Amino acid sequence: RATVRTALYLASLTTAQEKRPFGPFRLRLIANGKPKMVARVAAMRKMIVTLNAMLRDGVDFTQSEALAA
Repeated sequence: RATVRTALYLASLTTAQEKRPFGPFRLRLIANGKPKMVARVAAMRKMIVTLNAMLRDGVDFTQSEALAA
């Protein structure tokens, strides 16, 4: 579990850039008054949910589709 948590944490660090798929979500939470770490963990959870749905549906990740969502 620690390995997965570390990987997700490092991936969530890249969401600080607005162009990343989960960046706007994280920035919206911060703008609504959530602490930065809470917003980061929420982005990590959103990544898990998205990845699980992709595995379930057999869909590959594409940056353009993720940005459109």
